[in-house]
Amino acid sequence: MKNKSSATLVRSFLLLGVMSLLLAGIAASQTQEGEALKASEETMATAGKTGSPTIPPIDAALPATFETASFGLG
Repeated sequence: MKNKSSATLVRSFLLLGVMSLLLAGIAASQTQEGEALKASEETMATAGKTGSPTIPPIDAALPATFETASFGLG
């Protein structure tokens, strides 16, 4: 009976360790997501404050012809 309870104790501690690692990983990923979201919001806010009414060069030059492609399914 002694072996059975010590094996249960070892299994419990192992499970507790795995659960704590999982929770730590989840907390770390949420922190990184929050920082990334904050950085992107700051970038968008900065882009909005420039107020530049000029059109970027890639959009200013219109192509001479428009080429399209069609796909047949079936």
